[in-house]
Amino acid sequence: MKKIFTFFAALACTMSMFAATETVYFVNADKWTGTINAYAWEPQNANWPGVPATKEAEQLAGCDVYSYSAEAGTYANVIFNNGAKQTADLKWTAGKYYVRDGWYTKEEALVKLGQPVEYESVYFVNVDGWSSVKIYTWSPSVGDWPGIDMKKETETIGGKEVWSHTEMKGASFGGVIFNNGSGTQTADLTWNAGKYFVTDGWYTKEEAEAKLSGSTPVDPKPQGAYYITGNDALFGANAWKSDAIAMTEAEGIYTHTFTAVEAGVECQFKITDGTWNNSWGFSNLTTTPTGVTGNNDNNIIFTLAEAGDVVVSFSAEKITITGNFAGSSVDPAQITYVLMGVAGDWTTGIELTKNEGAEWEEYMLLGQTISEGDSVKVVRLEAGVAKHWCGNVKEGVTVTITPDDKNGNIILAPGTYDFYYDVAADALWIAEAAQSAVDNVILENKATKIIRNGQMYIIRDEVMFNVLGQVVE
Repeated sequence: MKKIFTFFAALACTMSMFAATETVYFVNADKWTGTINAYAWEPQNANWPGVPATKEAEQLAGCDVYSYSAEAGTYANVIFNNGAKQTADLKWTAGKYYVRDGWYTKEEALVKLGQPVEYESVYFVNVDGWSSVKIYTWSPSVGDWPGIDMKKETETIGGKEVWSHTEMKGASFGGVIFNNGSGTQTADLTWNAGKYFVTDGWYTKEEAEAKLSGSTPVDPKPQGAYYITGNDALFGANAWKSDAIAMTEAEGIYTHTFTAVEAGVECQFKITDGTWNNSWGFSNLTTTPTGVTGNNDNNIIFTLAEAGDVVVSFSAEKITITGNFAGSSVDPAQITYVLMGVAGDWTTGIELTKNEGAEWEEYMLLGQTISEGDSVKVVRLEAGVAKHWCGNVKEGVTVTITPDDKNGNIILAPGTYDFYYDVAADALWIAEAAQSAVDNVILENKATKIIRNGQMYIIRDEVMFNVLGQVVE
């Protein structure tokens, strides 16, 4: 996520060729059934009742949220409806949430729905005396690069200015960069609520004062210690604190047991080094028990069929988990894997086909053309709802994540590619279609795929090929 100032100047020129989009949101506070539509006019987007709105993955106070996007400045008005019930005629108000009687910001919508809103702050100690201090975040973003101005506090630490930025609690940013708006910046950092960033890391206020006074601050997280953190269902008030619970170590294996976990409640967790500088989750599971899934934040997600204990072990960056997990309530026939992002399509995607000839559950998409500007990802849909985004690229042509990409999407050079997604390993292999030794031989059961040392190979007629079709001695 490192930002290079000259890169953004060039990016701005490129982006100017594309029209900006804007989105309005409908919070289904009254639990309307059926399809939620958005009917927009001046100009009209479609005949009544309009077009289906997009159901968002995130809820607000337990209410489903639907969105409708369009090129900026396209529509003047909008009505949300389910074909039988509808809102009043509404003025198109970009970026806002409609709740029963009006448009609100996200925070205001939560208050309207009766959910108290809490806030959290991060702090930057201006050791080098920057004249301006800005904050840039991604997943989600608080603004285009270089971000927005931070607030200068009246307090100082070690004689240095302190700047702050406050967000709604649980914003779950993918990362943060502090910068002076003129090319000087920190490295990519993890949002660390309540902490102070001083030169090389996050500190409590007391530790920051000790660091700047020249004394050595006490490190509350000894090297080699690991911690487990997660959602309210497992951690209550300590939810998503990077050092919520210290794991117990014995001969290099770190363990923690969740006792008497309630049945039927979605639980999420991951393992950290206590600072969010490093964390381990779904992609680090040695095996994936039935009923255990992950999400785009790499959290491990499970629900118990019956109340009981869940045991977690961690060693050499690998996680094992045992418990009486409930299987998915979704009919397997409603589970699909799609490649999203091709030609900017982040709603429906292109479905992968199950490889019936594979020795494990695998889905593939052969000969897919990727154009200039495409960014893609494989996602699992359950009954049409996105449940897990695969970012675990294992083998194939070189793939790069552009500095501008805030969601870890895969950027490939324009061309034609084969995609192979291994469900159990949560691993995505990519190969150039023109050179792939895999194209048809697996479909025809004329070849076998194997994994050795984390690499994928194809064996055909007792000859081993790599994914580029080269013979391996």
